Amino acid sequence: GGWQSTGMYVCPGEKLTINIKSGSSDNWSIRIGCHKDTLWHKGTWTRWPAITHVKKLEQHLEIVTPWGGLVYFESQKGASKLEVVISGIVKAPFFDVTGTSTDWKIERNNPAPWAEIKGHHMILSVPSAAVRNLDNPEDVAKFWDTVVRSHCELAGIEVPSRPERFVADQQISAGYMHSGYPIMTGVDVATPKNGKLARVVDVVDLKKRGSWGHFHELGHNRQRGWWTFAGTGEVTCNLFSLHAGEVLCGIEPWENAWLKGQLAGAKKYLIEGADFSKWKSSPGIALVSYAQIQKEFGWEPFTAVFKEYEILPVNQRPKDNQAKMDEWVLRLSTATQQDLRPFYRSWGMPLSESLLANETLNKYTTWVPEPL
Repeated sequence: GGWQSTGMYVCPGEKLTINIKSGSSDNWSIRIGCHKDTLWHKGTWTRWPAITHVKKLEQHLEIVTPWGGLVYFESQKGASKLEVVISGIVKAPFFDVTGTSTDWKIERNNPAPWAEIKGHHMILSVPSAAVRNLDNPEDVAKFWDTVVRSHCELAGIEVPSRPERFVADQQISAGYMHSGYPIMTGVDVATPKNGKLARVVDVVDLKKRGSWGHFHELGHNRQRGWWTFAGTGEVTCNLFSLHAGEVLCGIEPWENAWLKGQLAGAKKYLIEGADFSKWKSSPGIALVSYAQIQKEFGWEPFTAVFKEYEILPVNQRPKDNQAKMDEWVLRLSTATQQDLRPFYRSWGMPLSESLLANETLNKYTTWVPEPL
């Protein structure tokens, strides 16, 4: 499934012709362009609101679009292998860590305005300017592959067979970046500036500082509703940001610049009486409470709990908000072998009477963290 990159680009207004030599067109489509966000709802546009084109593949197909774009094949379940002949395209700068080696110094100068770097688990679509002076595309692919693997390790899941995608765009449908397939970002992080490489391909810098925004959006793709209750939609994804920062950049979670910027607000919140409605509306404050547990017990309890949720039968997964909070506190207490109920109540979290009376948790030592 997903988009199959070709390393080819069709120019605006040019005719793309596809002929199938062998195989069936059933369950196959052709996609022109990776910038799939639509902007009709936006008050201002810096590009046309819909610039991609998807069409069901046929034995003989001709397509012309006003915008052009990178060329992809999309397969659905049951699709057969295909051999096709394509004309009307130009080559894009394209590096595939899984493919046969090409001379990258030639490849990176292919004329298309958009380029791709394809790893095992992540594919980057960036302006070609981002790769013209890039000498180490394999290092870029390996870095982002490792990020995806680290996120999946924390989540306690296998790495999905479909690679994730980052696509840089002039304007996106929501936010500074947003999650999904593909993950959409602005072009600012994919544009070289002042003689420096673009942020998303600058491996030396990424290994020092990470990229909170990219890690965050990938974290959204790993979130599960079962352990993401009201107020934590912008919080639990950042566990993955903190984890990747530690694994790939050597940044201790408690020393992470983004988290450190939240500590003053968290202290103020606790001093003022821990109004849980504020916790739910303040992702930075909420993340501090998760980070306190990580600081004391490491990542293992989180992974253990995430794994438990993955194998829970559907009818046993918590459905309503109270059940999700109770289940989280119960399972994390069990994983740490500590009674975390007083800790969460100190942060203002409302727990049910049944959880407060839970005999199993009563046997554990009450955990009290170091003061902030």
